[in-house]
Amino acid sequence: MIFMKQKTILITLFALLSTSLDMYGQNDQYSTGLFFSSHEEILDKRTSLCLTPDRSFVFNKSFSIEFDAKFRKGDGYYGLICRLIGDKSTNIDLISNLGSEKANFWLVVKDVIPLSYKLAEIPKGAFNSWIKIRMDIDMQNSKISVSFNGNKKEKTVKGISGLHDFEITFGACKNLKFLNADVSPMTIKDIVILNHNNKIFREWKLSKHSINEVYDEVATAKATVSNGRWLADKHIKWEKLKSLKVSHLIGIAKDEQEGVIYLIGQKYLLSYSVPTDKIDTIYYANGCPYNNYYNYFIFNSSSQQIWSYDFASSLINKFDFKNRSWEQSNFSYKEPDYAHHNKVISPVNGNLITFGGYGHYKYKSQFNIYDLSTNNWRQIDASNGIPPRYLSASGLDGNGHWLIFGGYGSKSGRQEVSPEFYYDLYSVDLKNYHVKKLCTYEVPAVPFVPCEGLVKKPNSNFFYTLFYNPDNFTSSLRLARFSTNDSKYTLYPDSIPYNFSDKESWCTFFLHEKSSTILAATAHKSDVEIYSLAYPPLLKSEVIQPAVSGRRWIVGLMVLVIFTGIICFLLIIFNRKKIQKKLHSLDIPFVASEGDKNMASFEIPKRKSKSSIYFLGGFQVFDREGNDITASFTPTLKQLFAIILLNTVKNGRGIYTNKLDEILWFDKSDNSARNNRNVSISKLRGLLEKVGNMVDIDQESSYWRVKMDGIYSDYMELTSMSEKFKHSDSGLTEAEILRFVQVAYQGELLPDFKIDWLDEFKADFSNLVLDTLSEFTTQPDVKKNHYLLNHIAECILKFDTTNEEAIVLKCTTLYKLGKKGLAKTAYDSFVREYYILLGTNYPVSFKDIIKQAN
Repeated sequence: MIFMKQKTILITLFALLSTSLDMYGQNDQYSTGLFFSSHEEILDKRTSLCLTPDRSFVFNKSFSIEFDAKFRKGDGYYGLICRLIGDKSTNIDLISNLGSEKANFWLVVKDVIPLSYKLAEIPKGAFNSWIKIRMDIDMQNSKISVSFNGNKKEKTVKGISGLHDFEITFGACKNLKFLNADVSPMTIKDIVILNHNNKIFREWKLSKHSINEVYDEVATAKATVSNGRWLADKHIKWEKLKSLKVSHLIGIAKDEQEGVIYLIGQKYLLSYSVPTDKIDTIYYANGCPYNNYYNYFIFNSSSQQIWSYDFASSLINKFDFKNRSWEQSNFSYKEPDYAHHNKVISPVNGNLITFGGYGHYKYKSQFNIYDLSTNNWRQIDASNGIPPRYLSASGLDGNGHWLIFGGYGSKSGRQEVSPEFYYDLYSVDLKNYHVKKLCTYEVPAVPFVPCEGLVKKPNSNFFYTLFYNPDNFTSSLRLARFSTNDSKYTLYPDSIPYNFSDKESWCTFFLHEKSSTILAATAHKSDVEIYSLAYPPLLKSEVIQPAVSGRRWIVGLMVLVIFTGIICFLLIIFNRKKIQKKLHSLDIPFVASEGDKNMASFEIPKRKSKSSIYFLGGFQVFDREGNDITASFTPTLKQLFAIILLNTVKNGRGIYTNKLDEILWFDKSDNSARNNRNVSISKLRGLLEKVGNMVDIDQESSYWRVKMDGIYSDYMELTSMSEKFKHSDSGLTEAEILRFVQVAYQGELLPDFKIDWLDEFKADFSNLVLDTLSEFTTQPDVKKNHYLLNHIAECILKFDTTNEEAIVLKCTTLYKLGKKGLAKTAYDSFVREYYILLGTNYPVSFKDIIKQAN
């Protein structure tokens, strides 16, 4: 009876496991395939995919190969699609010439053409459409068949009987006897090789990939790639489409349905169509837009017009593309009341709706509604639902609601009273303007505001937006995905350069659903840059394929482990009494080995939650009560505190008053700079008083410096320990060295401060850490502690990911500790990073490195 129950459990477990494996193998809905560079590139830059880089495939009777191919128009249509080389003597080629009027595809065996196709013969065959191609090679019966989208042709072919060993290459062939650089202009995906029983032998989806390699789904067989361009990479890296300049640029509008971006100037507008890559310049025949330099424009997809609006005017100024005319001619300038507000055309009734903004020292929290039934503006106060703000993101959710996220403002609306960054999400019902708060997100270590655009697909539980640090002129935009159910969000690694000035810059982005492309536009003065990213965006880990193991190998190992565990479990149950007696007779406590203790001792120290100031890995401040008051530091106060503290540590005196004004208030007159400095110093002192009694900003001989006692600073701790190590006879103990490594491992100095004056401090700090860590490795006691050496190497690589001495140290120490697999994994990871950053292969092999461990 017990065994029957256990059998049922086993069956259930394997059923669940099978379901999990099926789910694990499903393809994400993103672009996949390998783009082959053809005649548009020089010979050395054309693409090659070799499925047999190390050894040939062996087939005794027959085999098949099938794949999906997409062919494009280009400078040349002729080229090799696929080449099979049998027994190093016989070539079987599939060749295209899409410019030919007679035939477009040929099967070539040695110097004979048994089969050919016209593109018109292929069902649904066309340029830029996926075509499924299959080749059946029957050596036993001397037959070859080829099919395109199911249209199959077969021929008896001489010279293939008895062939066994096959090399297989797509695109450029580098076999010295069969060299070929004519590559078909194509994209390939989903390559499958089947044996004589029509069972899958190898499968390359060409979705995920490694560096110059890609592994199959069946046996993790390696294929090599030269000059490849992976479609999946379009989902992880922004591509700059255009850099444009528009004189007297006053705004941007976007046609999200057609993927067109309009750059609006005083006398003309530029129209850029992303799908066609076409730019049109349209000079105004009559009228002009309203002269609002804060982007008071919106594209109305229903009327196919650009609307220019002014809150002081009851007339919408509409641009008609047919007659190239604006309805109004007033170009007088007014100081804005609603700078950087959000706007939308209501899907409910077509009204123009705006929210928030800034003007005349006040943040706004009201809906301005241009009612088409009255042709006039009306207002609804939303301050009870959404605190006043500007620089927010907004977008429709597809269900009649308008989402508003983040921004900068204050609860009172007054600029001078406790302004703050907001990280909250609201939903506005456009039928009745009822506001509902959906979520508040965690306060980041470095503040940000979003761009004006927000993308959310209907019925999804997340949205995307770009964000940036408004504290810096030289900033960058990063994409993030925010959950609408909780406070979690995901940051994507790539970024877009963005020069931000409150009065002269805008950024927006949107999803062009027809091409599944996210489009972003940045504007500063007259300069506009446009970028694209394939949708959905992906993390590198979702695209880069592990270099050693394939998914099914891992899953197979999981199956083996689970199965072994179940067997052991059953054995324990069957022998419970006998085992229990033996266990009770043993009294051997578990004692960790010295190595286990050393490995376990390395932890990133938790941040002290009282009277502490952190610069490493991100700016963060805790007051004496343990409250995180980081958000209370405005961008200017952060810069002010950082520049004074860093200069105080550097030279002991601090920073000269004129130099401080030159860096932080360079655009102000002397009197204005002095007033701003005094106000900011006063605010900063008030915040530091909350941190502790023994911290203050004072001035001596025109120098500003920080006095701090009893307050923890990670930056000051590391600089102090480094000085002690260099100048003290006793140096540092192993425990102190480990502490140094643990603190340094938190990361670089103020990583999200993208400020020119800080670059020198960042470089000096990184050099200090790297030099100190390097010196640690020469200490006699440290040389004997392989665990500590490993931690030091890891920390060096955190600051310098391509440090060759550190990877040698890491691999050799892990190897000496018997962790050979970890050593190889670390080496493979380093090699990939080295290639990505430097564009060249790491010249030292793993074998050469581990020789140093012997």
